[in-house]
Amino acid sequence: MPNDSTVGALPTPATFSPVATSRFSHTTPWGGSHTCDQIAPGIVSITTGSHGGFYLSPERADAMPEPYRSKVRFAGGTWFEEDCDWVLVVLSFPEVFEERVVNEARTMWERYRKDRP
Repeated sequence: MPNDSTVGALPTPATFSPVATSRFSHTTPWGGSHTCDQIAPGIVSITTGSHGGFYLSPERADAMPEPYRSKVRFAGGTWFEEDCDWVLVVLSFPEVFEERVVNEARTMWERYRKDRP
C-alpha cells in the first residue's frame, strides 16, 4: 500500500462480512497499523492505536461512482478515515458489506447531504 498522506464512524471489524481476510502491517496516515484486514480485493480495513479507516487500491478508488469518488477526504489519497469517510467506501461497494452497515451508511450520507447547501 502506498503511503498517501493524511484521512465519520467506521463499523467495528465484527460488522464486516469479509470476502477474504489477511493480516499484514503497514504505515498509515494514522500511524502504524495494529490490524489490516482485507474486506475484498483492493479494500482493506485498518486499525491503529488511535484511529483507523479503509485503504483502497488505486483500481478500487477509480471504480468508485460519483459523487463518492470526488468527495474530499480527511486523509486524502485512497485513505478513508473511520469517522465519516468510511461511508464513501461502503456506498461504493455495498456488495461486500452487511445490509445493516450499508443502511447505516445511506442514512449518514443523506444526513450529510441535507446539511450542505
